[in-house]
Amino acid sequence: MVTIEMKNNFMQAATGILRVKADTVRTTATMAFCEAKLYNDQGEICCMSTGTFKFLKRLASKNADGERVINDDLRQQ
Repeated sequence: MVTIEMKNNFMQAATGILRVKADTVRTTATMAFCEAKLYNDQGEICCMSTGTFKFLKRLASKNADGERVINDDLRQQ
């Protein structure tokens, strides 16, 4: 997966015990659209982030013997 776009809005210093809520807003066959919010211990939002990510197919790699192998794509499990 690679990052296509990411935006962060820092609203205030984060203090105390922090909590984050993150969601995948939508996925397609090749992209994922996500958002997250960081809250301080008073429940105030300290930071918000949105991101767009692109799925990549796994490339073949070589094993210890130098033979090409295809790694299983585990995303759909």
